[in-house]
Amino acid sequence: MAEHMVDDVQESDEERRSTMLAVAEGMARLAEEQVVPKGNDSPGAGFDPEDINFDDPGSWIPAIKEIEGWLNLLIDDSSPAAAITSLIAALHGDDAAALQGELTLSTPVLQSLEARVQTAEYLRDHFLDQYDEGANTLAAATREWMDAWEESESYGQSEGSIAATTRMWAIRDFPDQIEEGTFDLSPSFQRSDVWPTKDAQSLIQSVLRGIPLPSIIVLELEGGESVQVVDGKQRITALLRFTGQHPKARATVAEKAEQFPDADLLNLFDTDYPRFRRAWKRCGGDTSARFDLENFFPFKLPRGENSPLTGDLAVMQGKYFTQILDENVQIGGKTRTVNNVFRRPSSEYQIPVITFTEATRRQIHDVFGLYNRQGKKLNAEEIRNAVYHHLDLARAVLVVAGDNPNVDRVAPLLSQEWAVFEDVGQTLSDYDFGTVRYKRSKVLAWVLAHLTLDPGTKLSTAKLIDKMFDRVADNFSHPLNSPRGIRDVMTIIARSMELHSEHVEAWDPDFVNSNGTRWQELQLVASLLGVCIACVHHGDELRHVMESKKLELRKLTGTFKREPKTQTAEQWYMIAEWSTRIAVELGADIDDCDRQLFERFGEKSADVTSSGIGFLARELAARPSK
Repeated sequence: MAEHMVDDVQESDEERRSTMLAVAEGMARLAEEQVVPKGNDSPGAGFDPEDINFDDPGSWIPAIKEIEGWLNLLIDDSSPAAAITSLIAALHGDDAAALQGELTLSTPVLQSLEARVQTAEYLRDHFLDQYDEGANTLAAATREWMDAWEESESYGQSEGSIAATTRMWAIRDFPDQIEEGTFDLSPSFQRSDVWPTKDAQSLIQSVLRGIPLPSIIVLELEGGESVQVVDGKQRITALLRFTGQHPKARATVAEKAEQFPDADLLNLFDTDYPRFRRAWKRCGGDTSARFDLENFFPFKLPRGENSPLTGDLAVMQGKYFTQILDENVQIGGKTRTVNNVFRRPSSEYQIPVITFTEATRRQIHDVFGLYNRQGKKLNAEEIRNAVYHHLDLARAVLVVAGDNPNVDRVAPLLSQEWAVFEDVGQTLSDYDFGTVRYKRSKVLAWVLAHLTLDPGTKLSTAKLIDKMFDRVADNFSHPLNSPRGIRDVMTIIARSMELHSEHVEAWDPDFVNSNGTRWQELQLVASLLGVCIACVHHGDELRHVMESKKLELRKLTGTFKREPKTQTAEQWYMIAEWSTRIAVELGADIDDCDRQLFERFGEKSADVTSSGIGFLARELAARPSK
């Protein structure tokens, strides 16, 4: 027992040191000189991983400030305590317990920072690819990079038919095929990047929960001697890493085992990975997270309250594959061991593999391009539209925004009063919000969430909108589950949009956009929200108020300056300031409007006593002075 306790402490200390090293190495890479997204500050002179000591705030705070743009964070460095508080708030919410000591980050916070750094590197590389390939201007690459953060990509057609078959493979089949030399995991057309461990962990957690994986796409080369992976390399790699079956990892261990034959490395690698790591270290092996990633060594499952492994699956949190082999999971309604799922050729957990046959090498890139386009990642709006489509509110947003024209079928509750809403979609298009991927629905839902939802804390835009729909979905008596409530709130937004667009001269061109050519999301949401608040106060009289106040509004919006970095917290403050100042300029009483919105559209509970407008007002009043 005592020996196990000592081992646990040693493993915990090793885990902390390994995490700190991984974070320092990743931060140093992010600080390297390179082009940065528009609006971000270029890193300074850079630093070495050895320069960072996470037990000394004076060491790591300046370093993290240097790369905060890549991390999509805004760190308050007015004092060590302020920097730590802002970092913890960004990664963990308001969790004071996340401090190890007075000014020392706990291991869970360091692990969250490690995941953030890994994601930042992944998105940075994609950004640089997009920009360097000449496919995008700096501004376009920046927009794509920002979209990727808000949520976590051309080929012609060759001639000739391509035959294809679909078969189901067990997870065990992939390492077996690779070992036989008939399965090429990294053909020349594949990118060499590797998923961050966080993404690989998410995939394994999905398998353990019994969630089916998407199809793997492979190409059988002429002669049928081998197949090449077209789509699914990262999924297969995650499976191989977790189970200790990646060929590079096994070759690396075998090489060390030859040097230290008495260390039993190969056996421990397959049977007791925690003991292997200790033996590996004694043999001089690298135990850093970067080494593990580059050599495809196994990773453990994450632990914590946000883990999807709950209930009977919770015992697997924080464990390696070799530690959970005898644990039970549900596959297709049947109980199976983890060992059965991952190691048995007859496992009931199967992955569809589509094999293209009779394909010439000239057609390989063709097929790759086809699946690359078809496999484009869904954005937050597309996913949200599917998840919440059962809600009348979600369908109303979709129709009013113009992203689905079939009012009678999708949102019949709006049919009789459709004349009130029919121009909203076109107005958003005129504001240069595209008609693809539900961008207009996002703007509309964003405004709706700020009007009606008190989230209790500052959330990213996607999480704010999701929380609004979750509240409605979880409460049958919510006012926004009733046709009348939906029509009323949509009427406020539609009439406000009409007045917002009619009074072009009310908005300073530099506020609209630095080029004065198209509306930016943040500026539109904030200004439209301000008009909506005034609409609640004035009703039909707002048209006359807008006309009389348009010069004052133009002067006011000319004073609004957008911060070069607009991470979550700063966005909230800007929306709060801009919307309330516009509403007050239009004569609105913010407290009274908050009361009206809450009474008409708010969720009545012991924990919620205001609308989204009330929350914005409180956040603005409590904003730390700069």
